[in-house]
Amino acid sequence: GLKRKFSCIFSSLTAIFYSALVGFTFGSVRAATMFVFLMIFRLFFRRSDSITALFISLALILVINPFSICSVGMQLSYLCSLGILLSQPIMGSIRTYFGVRRKESYGIKAILYRILPVLLIPLIITFSTTVFSFPVICTQFDTISYISPIINLLVVTLFSYAIGFALVSFLLAPLYIPLAQIVAFPAGLVFDIITKISKWIYEAEIGTMSSHAPHMLIPIALSVVMIGALMFLSRYKMHFFISAAVLFCISLYVCWLFNDKFISQKNFMEYGYDSGEYVYCQTSDSNAYIDLGGYSSNPSAVYNNGFIALDKYILLDYSQYSVKRFDRLCGNMKIGALYLPEPQNSYEMKIYLQIKELANSRNCDIIDYNGLFEITLTEEFDVQIYNEPEQTVIYASIMDKTVRFIGGSFNEGFTADVAIAMSDYNGEPKHIEAYQTYASEDYLKSIEEAKQHFSAFKDTIRIEMHNQERQLKIYEP
Repeated sequence: GLKRKFSCIFSSLTAIFYSALVGFTFGSVRAATMFVFLMIFRLFFRRSDSITALFISLALILVINPFSICSVGMQLSYLCSLGILLSQPIMGSIRTYFGVRRKESYGIKAILYRILPVLLIPLIITFSTTVFSFPVICTQFDTISYISPIINLLVVTLFSYAIGFALVSFLLAPLYIPLAQIVAFPAGLVFDIITKISKWIYEAEIGTMSSHAPHMLIPIALSVVMIGALMFLSRYKMHFFISAAVLFCISLYVCWLFNDKFISQKNFMEYGYDSGEYVYCQTSDSNAYIDLGGYSSNPSAVYNNGFIALDKYILLDYSQYSVKRFDRLCGNMKIGALYLPEPQNSYEMKIYLQIKELANSRNCDIIDYNGLFEITLTEEFDVQIYNEPEQTVIYASIMDKTVRFIGGSFNEGFTADVAIAMSDYNGEPKHIEAYQTYASEDYLKSIEEAKQHFSAFKDTIRIEMHNQERQLKIYEP
């Protein structure tokens, strides 16, 4: 009921104020800027164009901060919005078709034609945002959810109603708190249910797979085809889009089925040293990450090989970066059990308690150990860890083969099929008797006399176990 000029200005200021209230996030800035330009179009009696407003807002943000184009949050916000806007003609056709059919029908058919658009339109919106964001999610994140479009249909609808109740409660609170509490109860109940369902799905590892599997290239290519069809085709647009959409859904399901096969082919140990040092062990149904130190940990060792969670995390010593390394891993994935060495002094005790508190907040089982302990991944894959302040030995028995990782001042003679000197090894190379011995290039450069004893590798080396051939194969990933 307000005049056009006043309503446009007031609404624009309200949108800007809301964006400021939530901290000028990319999503709120995008929405507020789009809204302001749509109000400007309306103010000057021009036809409002949402896609033009979307790209004007993008240009404005990039003028203010060109580096914001690198923000994944902004990429997802604009791509999802573009997907919704480009799918508007499809939603318009659905509304028109079912509207006409509803007028021509009576009874149950008329009710059905009224309900179907309510179900189909949110499905199209969810599918459009999924398709447009899929290439970014696959290339920027380590996991991909194949059930999120279905979950979103339920969660977004419930969340919208819950927000409505919460806002009413917020307005009633200054007037009469007991009434506000009654109105807020269903909102709190919905939020609690959504949180519990999300937590259950996360802990059960349902509906998620690694985005690093090679077969993920197929749905990525199909999503690009769908985006291209909506953006650039005028004729046969719907034919291309629907065909690619069907193939996209099928390929995503096939990728989920093949993910277990992809994992089952991975049976290996990997030693890596970059910003953090680790030994990662994986079989078809179990994995373990042995943290040897450094500045950071390496979640990619888990994700690149098909797993989305970690069964065992073994910390060997305490340093100023121990908490950070564990936090990075448990913040990225679910960790089943955490193995901690017994602290030897007050400094280590302080770090031990910090890690333990963090592990409890992430629902990790905590197991204390002292010196020597053993983990069994399969009947034919057994790992023993000997950890002392001045020396570390990781001994693996794989089928009928033996592998040793040696570090620190370990200087006892031993035999093995494969021996790998870790970054801090300062023992006597001549004591090692192994069929194959390896050390990093950096280590061999620093110790000239060791060159004749070791073969060099760069920063990562993998030992794969082939059950059928009953042999080990070694290579650099």
